[in-house]
Amino acid sequence: MHSTDVVKMVQRLWDTGNYTKAQIVKWFSQHYKGGYHIPHPTVSHIIKTAEMQRDKHAEMERMTDIALGKHIEPAKAVEQTTKAAPKTGGSFFVDEQIGGYEEREHTPPAKSASQGKVVMAIPDLHCPFEHPDALQFLKAVRDIYRPDEVVCLGDEIDAHALSKYPKDPDGMSAGKELKEAIGHLEAFYVAFPKVKVCESNHTIRGWKKGFEAGLPKAFLRTVETVLNAPDGWTWAGRHVIDDVVYMHGDSGCSGFTAHINYMRKLKKSCVIGHIHSYAGVNYEGHLFGMNAGCLIDVEAYCFKYAKGMPIPVSLGCGIIKGGKTAHFIPLHTDEHGRWTGEL
Repeated sequence: MHSTDVVKMVQRLWDTGNYTKAQIVKWFSQHYKGGYHIPHPTVSHIIKTAEMQRDKHAEMERMTDIALGKHIEPAKAVEQTTKAAPKTGGSFFVDEQIGGYEEREHTPPAKSASQGKVVMAIPDLHCPFEHPDALQFLKAVRDIYRPDEVVCLGDEIDAHALSKYPKDPDGMSAGKELKEAIGHLEAFYVAFPKVKVCESNHTIRGWKKGFEAGLPKAFLRTVETVLNAPDGWTWAGRHVIDDVVYMHGDSGCSGFTAHINYMRKLKKSCVIGHIHSYAGVNYEGHLFGMNAGCLIDVEAYCFKYAKGMPIPVSLGCGIIKGGKTAHFIPLHTDEHGRWTGEL
């Protein structure tokens, strides 16, 4: 891990307000291998430096406003409830004044081992082009359903600049886009330190370029290394939990029946992403097929190809209980395309 990446991750963890300095040291030791022990004084120095830089920047802005003769209205204080997730989970509602949500404690019923696991299925994010409220929405779902396992169904990055299809000439370079994607993913690494990720067509674009150029595997870094992922994030073609198959869904079936066709081919319950539209669950006997939708920013330039299509995207994620039932949790949006805070 590069030193600049360490600094950014420490600042991001501290900014969440959920970690003490000692907990940040522990977080690194738990989620990264290879000697990423950060001494407590180093963490303190990084945080102090960041806070001094922010204070300096704020003071410069204030002095500039005064010099320009701008009248500065005193900030209107809004008392906001601390958003630390309660250990028992929470329920959410929109607070129009604050523009966010508040967590209220509730106690979910106790679960026995025979009931199987609760699995949260995160669909296509396409970082850095994910929906602006994707992380907040997923954290809210997590805190209510308290999943035992989290699966990312793939396309965690977009890699638009590496596409074989026409690319936006005004878009980011491949290097810039990758750097931005990693920066966005770091917030998801913090919120979800252990995730099983499905290999997918967008994420592997860089490796396909290497293959087409004739590069042996020995010259290519692993996806974990490229995306600066913590040890808790692991990639595989498919993941099976409680006899349910979790896969990206780019293996031949498409359209509004893709999840059903995969279920029939596999003869197992399955959960897919990839399609972006037609999210939902279909049952046939004791089996189910689930399309978990996506969490993309439809206004991003990389999705211009979909402009004008009559079928809208399905924003949301999936919750699977004990391998028996599946539920699509929609991300409800307002007239501006932002999450309403409702679940």
